[in-house]
Amino acid sequence: MGAHQFAKQFAGNGYEVAFISEPISSFHYFFALDKEGFWDRHRYWLQGGRWEDGGKVWAYTPFALVPITKKPLFRSRWIVDNNYKLAFPPLKWKLKKAGFHKVDVLFLDEPFEYFLDNVDYGKSVFRLSENIVPLFEKDKAHLLEKAKRVVRRADLVVITARQLQDLAQKMGARRIEYIPGGADFELFNDGFPRIPQEYGEIPAPRVVFVGNINYWLDVELLAYAARRLPDVSFILIGKPWTDITKLDGLPNIHFLGGRCHGDLPPYLKHADIGMIPFNTKILRTRYVHPIKLYEYMSCGLPVVSTSWPELKAMNSPVYAAETKEEFVRLLLKAQGEKGQPRFIEYAQANTWPQRYEKLIQALASV
Repeated sequence: MGAHQFAKQFAGNGYEVAFISEPISSFHYFFALDKEGFWDRHRYWLQGGRWEDGGKVWAYTPFALVPITKKPLFRSRWIVDNNYKLAFPPLKWKLKKAGFHKVDVLFLDEPFEYFLDNVDYGKSVFRLSENIVPLFEKDKAHLLEKAKRVVRRADLVVITARQLQDLAQKMGARRIEYIPGGADFELFNDGFPRIPQEYGEIPAPRVVFVGNINYWLDVELLAYAARRLPDVSFILIGKPWTDITKLDGLPNIHFLGGRCHGDLPPYLKHADIGMIPFNTKILRTRYVHPIKLYEYMSCGLPVVSTSWPELKAMNSPVYAAETKEEFVRLLLKAQGEKGQPRFIEYAQANTWPQRYEKLIQALASV
């Protein structure tokens, strides 16, 4: 999300932007978990890249002869070092053909050192959006070392959560700037669209969650809240990537599957509360700056969430719960508060254009 939004801001401010996705490979034809996402990226490769946003953004997905996957064999040091180098056709040639062999800003959302070595750039940015040490240190030390090199080489390291400051310093960052996610305010605040068809069979009050349904979601908390509030409809919009069997048989929990980002506003506009039921016992959630909070509040929704340090530091009008009992109490308290100006004003004060301006100011000083 962050990379897409910054690309949109650069393009909107007069830059031509190359947006390069992670490579696909022959491995993904058979084993891709997200088949729909794979075929979408495959079309970008097959078409040789595609100019979008009025000819301002060139989007491309490389095809790698050797894939990087979660399989041990395919995360070896050699494959990590050569993944982009063995792209077909050669990525360096594709970038030059599209006019991006020399750029003003090289913006990395992942520690892909290839671009630092193969693109002529004015200034480089690495966006550190999570604590990558636990992901790599156990059996993927070479990935961690590569990430450290990218951090040390980058002119500017952008952290998305305050808790990442120490990590960036320990990894050797030369310049660190805190720039969290923001609100796509125009998209989510624009008008009052028609109610989604699915909501015709889902009674109000509606409490909605938007995002990946993964292991960081507190499934036990959701089950508890659904049982305590049988007259409340709990709606989850996103692809399930984790075990959700504990929610089976609960009639007031509704799974709608994944939706494109641009299709989300009606689902939020016609809900009553936005929820962020993250499992805060999981290390990964401690470093999350929740963009969905801005999306909910752009629609005027009160937000009920579990509590962690970054969420508290956002100084937002969120209802943050320390226990499952408090989570239920706050859901009851938030009913009827939809549309209050304080929610919309908070989102409007934290937009992506404002984050972009902060990035430009930081780059001007490095």
